[in-house]
Amino acid sequence: MITTIRRLYPEAEKPAGKENFHADSPLISPDGSFVAYYLTAGATVNGAYIQRLDTASSPVLIDANGTEPHWWQDNTGGIYIIYSNVIFTQLGGLNQGVGQTFKRKVDLTGDGAIAEAFPPIATYPMNGGLSPDGNYLCTGYANAAFYSLSDASLIPINQITKPVTHPLTRHRASHSDDVFKLRR
Repeated sequence: MITTIRRLYPEAEKPAGKENFHADSPLISPDGSFVAYYLTAGATVNGAYIQRLDTASSPVLIDANGTEPHWWQDNTGGIYIIYSNVIFTQLGGLNQGVGQTFKRKVDLTGDGAIAEAFPPIATYPMNGGLSPDGNYLCTGYANAAFYSLSDASLIPINQITKPVTHPLTRHRASHSDDVFKLRR
């Protein structure tokens, strides 16, 4: 579902020159004061943003190629945006190296200034967010999967209920293999 920021918060402004773009996948910050979203024009991504839910706020660009931003809070209270640089549904499957996932710390005390650089944390475009313990990314769609940050392994979710061919090794995995991986 494509939602405009104006429907979410009628007084919020989109970035200059992008007023007619669609804001997609808006998510409210853990403290309820910001929204994260990305802009699209047709099938073209036009950046991931965060914005204070305030009539005088301006959008803060997270990444010009960012998609599907999700909030994540670590155990010290640090706030991060987890996002990828490829919309998964455009890929037709999870292919290593086609897209990446990033974790970027943000400061919510002002308008949303970015606090640090952002090296990729995964070589897959994982658009479903980060687990509370910070160990797993996930994505949905037809080829749902977890991604273990500790050992850089892709764990297809559908293998939990029935054996399927693993997209990286092309072998058939057993149910017990997947349960073991998920419990590590």
